[in-house]
Amino acid sequence: MIKSKPLRTPDEMFGSKDLFALCERIITSGALGRSRNYRALLQYLVQCSIERKSPKELEIAIDVLGRNNDFDVSVDSTVRVYVHQLRKKLDTYFEEYATEENYRITVPKGSYTLSVT
Repeated sequence: MIKSKPLRTPDEMFGSKDLFALCERIITSGALGRSRNYRALLQYLVQCSIERKSPKELEIAIDVLGRNNDFDVSVDSTVRVYVHQLRKKLDTYFEEYATEENYRITVPKGSYTLSVT
């Protein structure tokens, strides 16, 4: 049986300056590609983590992706797709750019909050 590392909240592991610095390293590495949306999504999730806020899908759609208040999350999967792709991009960052890091930030499936493994 393989034991996985327990999930922790970023504020348990990092100070806000350290978390912002990690976010900036991820962005400048190029792992997120050229899309402003992935950069904005990561920054938003970092800010929510610092504020101990668990954002809702609709909040991400409006605050990060610029959708209108009438955005219907049951019909449009845009937020879920962006978060899924961000998960993959974070994995790529930690596998290719930050192999010496002791901890990884992740977005667990079924969640829109950051965790640390």
